Formats: sequence, C-alpha cells, structure tokens
Amino acid sequence: MRRPTSRAEVIATNEVHAPSTLRGGRMDAHVSITIDESAEKKAAIPIAKKVDVDQNIHISPYSQQKHGFGFLRDLTVHTCFSMIFVALILAGLRWERESNISTVIRNTILNHDRGQLRGEGLLINKRHSLLEETDEFSLFNESETEAIVSRARREVKALRDRGVIINADPEAEAAITYLQNATKRLLRLRYGPGPSYDLAIRLSFPQSMGGGSGRLLVRTAPIDLMPHAIHVFLDAFVTKALRSDISWKSAFHRRAGHVLQAFVRAPKLQGLAFQEYHPSYPHKKHTLGFAGRPGGPEFYISILDNSKNHGPGSQGSKYGEADSCFATIIDGFDDLQRMKNQPGAQPPNGFIKESTNFIYILGVDILNYDPFHGGHPRH
Repeated sequence: MRRPTSRAEVIATNEVHAPSTLRGGRMDAHVSITIDESAEKKAAIPIAKKVDVDQNIHISPYSQQKHGFGFLRDLTVHTCFSMIFVALILAGLRWERESNISTVIRNTILNHDRGQLRGEGLLINKRHSLLEETDEFSLFNESETEAIVSRARREVKALRDRGVIINADPEAEAAITYLQNATKRLLRLRYGPGPSYDLAIRLSFPQSMGGGSGRLLVRTAPIDLMPHAIHVFLDAFVTKALRSDISWKSAFHRRAGHVLQAFVRAPKLQGLAFQEYHPSYPHKKHTLGFAGRPGGPEFYISILDNSKNHGPGSQGSKYGEADSCFATIIDGFDDLQRMKNQPGAQPPNGFIKESTNFIYILGVDILNYDPFHGGHPRH
C-alpha cells in the first residue's frame, strides 16, 4: 500500500449494514485523517497521531435509532402496539368461545325432546325433567353468568314483545330453557346450592295495628322448577335490599279477600321476562305469587286456594299463561293472621291508601346460607 503524502487527507467512506432491528438501514461516515509527518520520520511505519473527525457526519435515521433515544422510543411504541394486538386477539377468542358455547347449548336444546306443549301452558313430559345445568355454564364466574342471564332475559322479552306465543313456540321454548339453565347457575353461585331456599321476611306493623315486629318463614320452590321467578324475588328483596348505596322500600299495601299484596321500590328492579309456571307448584293457600302479567317483583300471599283464579288460562289469558308461583309460607302463621286485619283497605280491590297503615317489609334473610357455596349471610 502506498504511503500518503505529507499532511495527506484520506477520506474514507464506510458502508455499514445495520442489524435486522434497523430494517436494512445503512450508515455513511466521512472521516478526515491527518498523518503527523514528524512522527513518520521517527518511525519506520506510519503512525496515526491525530485523528480529526469531520463535523459533517452523515448518519441515517435508523442509525440514530440504534445509538440514541429514538430507538428506545420506537421500541416502546412497537411494544404497546403488540400488547394491544394480543389483547384484541384474546378478547376475540373469549367472545368466540362464549358464542360457540351458546350455539352448542341452543342446538342441544332445539334437538332435545323436552316435553309436550299443552293448552294449560308449558308442561314437562314425565319422561324428561327440566334440563340440568350444563357443563358449559360451569366455566363462568358469577359476574359472567349474570351477563349471560341478562342477555337471555332480553332475548325472551324481545320474543314476547314481538307477539310470539311464549308457551307454544319452539324458538321461545328454547330461549326460555336457556334462560332457566343459566339462572340456575347464577342462583347457586350467588345464594347457595339449594335445592330450595328458606327465607325470613321481617315485618314491622304500623301503630294503627299496635306496632311491633313480625316474621314469616318462607321456603321457595325447588330452583330446578322455578329458577327465573326465584331469581327475580331474591334479586329484588335480598340483593337490592342489602345495598347501602340505593333507596329500597317495601310494604304490604293491599288486603283483598283472596290475597295480601306487597310492593317494592328500588332502582333498576326487574320483573319476569315471561310467566314462568310449573304445574307441580300451583297457587295453593299460603303460597307466594307475582302480581301482574308479566308479573313481579311485586308479590302477593294467597290466603285462599287460588289455583284456578291465578293458574293457567286465568284472568283472560288467551295462551294458557298463569301467575308465577314460587314459594310457600312454612311458619309465622300468627303474624299472617294478624296481617289479615290490616286497616284501611278500600273496596273493591282492597288497596290501602294511607301509608300509615302499611305493614313494612324490613328485609328478607336467607336462613340456609352455606358459606362454602356462596350466598348472602343471614342478618
């Protein structure tokens, strides 16, 4: 190699291929090198005594990213976008799983021989009981199951609003069974395994009746028979009543010849999505049923046998609907007898106008609470 001339300036162009992270960028550096001539004379070989780096160094943007904060910035941005992308994929997979589960359940329901439809409502053939809670629902926790129940309620209500005959339409029958199975799961998660719930309805009598407190002991129907109705009652009279952030009030405000009726007031209360009824749980004396069509959450106590008056096809129902009957009084009959003398009832329906004569409901306690299976503790 020829040695450079005195004070020779050597311009070297270095072409560097960036690593894969720089996407094939290149870095060009122009360097001016000065050779000390005196040092050269003292030595047999050239010595680079001083190296002057040209101030005009041209570095590609990708090289700046490699050697500066730009690289860290882009790495952070890429990482954020990657995390968002992964989160979207996981959300999509979860939605697809739930959608597939719903499809499988619905197809199973549609292809299953659940029973026969008769003029007095949906009757279950003795060869086939109500479908048991499916394994698919066991994959969900309480909040997820509640969301499924809410969607199922809206579907059933939408069918009813469209004028579909709920107890005589295959699509409605499948939607109802799906709602009932999901609700069974929610009941077990929130209130305990059942098979039914023992409840204490705590009462406060007005001064016009001598004041004091009372209590009615109630046992619900098996949750396998009436899950939707039981959930409506417990949500209105247990879950909502236990919340301290909302206003909740309930009282008996009607004394008719065949029923004692109570109202409940609280935000976002929900009644029945359909008139759930089972022929093995009729409106016998001392049973609890929901008022209205569709009914709930206001309820009444039958003080007579109302099996015909409130049963299938009653009150002008064209499609065999009935009031929902969901519980029976098992104790507290002395207080029940006292309630029959509530003053202020106005004919012809027995509604009580003055609130000073109301028999207030202070709360409803679940007595067979199981701490190992969820549920609300007793008061």
